Amino acid sequence: FVGRDRIAVAPWQRGTTPSPVVAKVFDVSSGDQVAVVTDPGGTARVVDIDVSPDGTTLVAVHAESGQLQLYGLPSGKQLDAVRSHGGAVLDVAFSGDGRRVATGGVDGLARTWDVTRGKLRESVTLRGHTKPVGSVSFDRTGIRLATLGQPGARVWDVSPAGRGEVLTLPGPE
Repeated sequence: FVGRDRIAVAPWQRGTTPSPVVAKVFDVSSGDQVAVVTDPGGTARVVDIDVSPDGTTLVAVHAESGQLQLYGLPSGKQLDAVRSHGGAVLDVAFSGDGRRVATGGVDGLARTWDVTRGKLRESVTLRGHTKPVGSVSFDRTGIRLATLGQPGARVWDVSPAGRGEVLTLPGPE
């Protein structure tokens, strides 16, 4: 959701022809399309998006390239793009305050990124999974990050004084 009355949708799916469209934003009440976010490179293969809590920024991750892109809303203007992982990025999430983004990738890493004035800066790399990290999620405070990969799930302290991993939960036996 983008604010209270809009929703952003990433239209590309694996196996379909790439499109320059990263996301479309719709008004929930009317169903009208109110914005389109496009990749300046012209071939978006976006597998996940998230929108900042204040609805002003959209983050997108690309299927194969490991690229993480930041866009302003409602303009759709690309603000920044960085290579975030050594392969595909599987999940992306904003923190509750919108000042950080987390990513999980096929490289078995999770990363957090500071978002400052429309720029992404890597802040923490989390190692511990031996297989792809398919899900990342901040707690409400933004101090902890849960990651799901192999082996199992992990909870990390990603605060500025971060202690690293604080809990490991085993996967299915």
